[in-house]
Amino acid sequence: MNLAQISCRRAWVQSTLLQCLVLALLSFPSLALRLTDVSDADLDNIYDPGKYATQKFTVSGSDSWWNDVWGLGVPVCQKVASSPSASGVKPARTLLVMVPRSSGEYPVVQLQHGFTLETRHYSQLMTHIASHGYIVVAPQMPGDLFEMMRADASNEISYAAAVVDWYPKNLADALLREKTLLSLRIKPNLEKLVLVGHSRGGKVAFGLATEFCKTSLPYSAIVGLDPVDGVLENTSLKPQVLPYQPNSLHLKYPTMIIGAALGPIGLPLMPPCAPKGVNHEAFFEDSSPAAVHFVVEDYGHMDFLDDSVWTTSTMLCTRGRTRGPMRRFSGGIAIGFLEAVLFNNTKAFNYYLENPRQVPTVTLSTAYDKGWSDSPASTETGVSSA
Repeated sequence: MNLAQISCRRAWVQSTLLQCLVLALLSFPSLALRLTDVSDADLDNIYDPGKYATQKFTVSGSDSWWNDVWGLGVPVCQKVASSPSASGVKPARTLLVMVPRSSGEYPVVQLQHGFTLETRHYSQLMTHIASHGYIVVAPQMPGDLFEMMRADASNEISYAAAVVDWYPKNLADALLREKTLLSLRIKPNLEKLVLVGHSRGGKVAFGLATEFCKTSLPYSAIVGLDPVDGVLENTSLKPQVLPYQPNSLHLKYPTMIIGAALGPIGLPLMPPCAPKGVNHEAFFEDSSPAAVHFVVEDYGHMDFLDDSVWTTSTMLCTRGRTRGPMRRFSGGIAIGFLEAVLFNNTKAFNYYLENPRQVPTVTLSTAYDKGWSDSPASTETGVSSA
């Protein structure tokens, strides 16, 4: 009989269950650590609004409806390392910007919206990310009928790259000039630049990540929100971004993919909004380590958007009962991922990756880890190494 057993028997005789529990935890330090992690409020804080109030404003771009219709004024897609835009020029697209209302230096997140959608449709998601200490910039891409007929995301990738090249000599000045922020000193940390893309915007983000168009700044991480590479099953749109070979992207930074389980399910007589073969599964399969993949049950392709958004696109997609839980999970796990990648604060993200059933807002059907952690996650909780 070892010392821990003897101590526990004495504690039991004295009817002091708490003493026995403490002694047992001291005998198994790893168990004590895990219980401490579970009870830590920081785990849930990533899903709650952050400590910062936020401010939204617009930076007018050089885009115009006429140019969008005729495909004019598209920036040159640089195939070699590009240079930053000149100081004092307008960005290539109009920008919706969300910032913390507190002086400081913050990482920059570039959010690429989905097909035929608008940047304002993501205000609630942008607010959540900004409230945790991030500058979120969403460029408005062309989204008219003519863009639909082109079935080609090359122009959007060119525009997105031009926005990135605008940052070094202009973003800080735009923050200083913004009237609603005159009393603050908000600085962008362009050494921590993150790409986020939803739907077709996911293809655009990966177009930047894979250097279809090169930019003057490097990236630190990429997040795909139910990304799609085409509109029909197993049929990708131009340009080719995914090689459709496992582990073939070879990105130099971590990748996170969030998939909506209802995305591949179409409404009656309608094609699905995130068809099999070109959806989140393809993006994750092609991603190289370190990459993680979450698939959310009972939610659809457009459930990342604001509650008030109802467009033709949203009506044509299979959806969940409400968007709030999906949006809260996506924003929260994105914060956990970015805190892990940018600041080496891995506690919350690793906990939910290893314990997906503990996610407080949604049910995950799968959570995959491809080279993120050194040891395989438990398959009993729906997590596996791929």
